Amino acid sequence: RDTTPNLDNLAKESLVFDNTFGHSSWTLPEGISIYTGLYPYTHGIMNRYDGKSLNPGNPSLIDVLNQEGYQTAAFTGGFDYNPKFGLTDRFSHYEECTNSLNINSGLDFYGELACTVPKAAAWLKNNANSKFFIHLQGYDAHCPFNQLPPHFYDPNYKGSEDFTSCIWTFAKTEPKIIDGQKYYEVYYSGIGAKKKYMFGEKDINHLIAIYDEGIKSADK
Repeated sequence: RDTTPNLDNLAKESLVFDNTFGHSSWTLPEGISIYTGLYPYTHGIMNRYDGKSLNPGNPSLIDVLNQEGYQTAAFTGGFDYNPKFGLTDRFSHYEECTNSLNINSGLDFYGELACTVPKAAAWLKNNANSKFFIHLQGYDAHCPFNQLPPHFYDPNYKGSEDFTSCIWTFAKTEPKIIDGQKYYEVYYSGIGAKKKYMFGEKDINHLIAIYDEGIKSADK
């Protein structure tokens, strides 16, 4: 699917890093690793709820840019980029979008690019003549993929599965054959991953479709 025409055009005139490796499978430790150059087990921020934040003595790219006279600004969807974790509070300007500011979806606390991009554009108008660095982020392509209808990919899906929670597996999942059809065991994040559900191929295809809608929304 042609989900990123605008990002593709931007990439044509940008410096793109296409040989990169994630240090973690989720946002909080990875974001801090990107800015500090430290592995998660070194910077120690690997849990949202233990009260830890990045040691002020650990330098980050943000600190270096501030020292070199750059105007640094971050516009995020909040949550794992909240200043309480000791990273985004280092930007000279910080704004986030959460809760009722969500525009395109029913997400509870993940801010979207439809909110952060206008904020960044407004800031840039006042700082375009300065050396600047902008961190721009949204959770448009983050689960759960429950964008508001109408759905433009796979609109004729007739299943009854609930896509309003993140849908997880914790290892490679082999299919089970039921009445000649393949089904996969998955968990819903909203109920603590305690109960297994069976997703058929039509359910999985719909999950891919609404994920692609999230990317398309971000690109728009």
